[in-house]
Amino acid sequence: MFRQQQSEEKEVQSIITARLKYLVPQQPLKYQDALSKKLSTLTNSEMNKRLPLSNGVYIGTNESKIQDSATVLSELPKVDTDERCHIGFSGLHNFDIANLRQSSRIIICDVNPENRLFLSNVISILCECSERTQFIDSMVRYIEKHDLHNNPHDLSSSINFCPNASDEEIYDGVTQNTDQIRIELKRPNSWLHTEESFHYIRNLALNGKIALITENITNTATFKRIASLLQNNAIMIDSLYVSNIANYMEAQDQQSFLNTTHALIEGNSTIVIDAYHVRVRGYFTSTLAQRIRHGEKEQMANATAWPFPKKQRSNLLFANDNNGTHNPTENSTLEPQSLSSAK
Repeated sequence: MFRQQQSEEKEVQSIITARLKYLVPQQPLKYQDALSKKLSTLTNSEMNKRLPLSNGVYIGTNESKIQDSATVLSELPKVDTDERCHIGFSGLHNFDIANLRQSSRIIICDVNPENRLFLSNVISILCECSERTQFIDSMVRYIEKHDLHNNPHDLSSSINFCPNASDEEIYDGVTQNTDQIRIELKRPNSWLHTEESFHYIRNLALNGKIALITENITNTATFKRIASLLQNNAIMIDSLYVSNIANYMEAQDQQSFLNTTHALIEGNSTIVIDAYHVRVRGYFTSTLAQRIRHGEKEQMANATAWPFPKKQRSNLLFANDNNGTHNPTENSTLEPQSLSSAK
């Protein structure tokens, strides 16, 4: 029995390794206005290979204190125009931010081509569903069918989803990837928490106001073109979400990261949302704290404003507290700061 189990596990791992040879299919969005179509052409066509399992797709966010962030995001002033854009990296958490900021356009970027595949399917399902519960039911079926770990033999359209490791209480007991989407109906400030916020994002999708781009944040030239296209169409960047990308920027990439973020921040108007690994007693934990900064463009042009690793990622130390759980507040060396760091 044990040998059979070992053999089956080895076969699954072999299949999962084999999928790295398959290119990620490109699925264009059905609804795109002229600007979204032009923005989508900026996808890096060479970034179409599947990434190792350590680089998965997040359905939601595993960052902490996001409800505190939501309060600040809803209160901070918006850019002085009705044409305001949200630009973000990673997954569906961008819809939360865009709803709170009442963005008129959304651009979601990521280095992982599977993220674009996932979001293009999300948007397709969203456009077909007129109610939240209908959307959730359709998404559950989609995730069950295409989750790599449920169906490792699907070498072309499967997606490697990351589990949610958030410290937020609402995620307690969430163990399945399908649970991650179901919980959004109950999570305050989620774009799926009310019919009104659901329809706000759905209307953006139906009107072609969402663009998906696969690109590395260090390719500054692409992001300067994005900023230029928006400027030429009298659209201002109201919010920029970069998650914890800075945590992964090695020395050779840090200046490019700074150049890209600087290009996307509109003076002192753009709100910047990022996250960092909290340190406890000198050790990094897996807890990610989200923070918000506003009116700090020049400060953020400096490397000291970002949680760049001081050592190679492989050399960083991680630790749990005595109970085996993470404590993000005790002796943290990166304490949140009032409004500019909404934690």
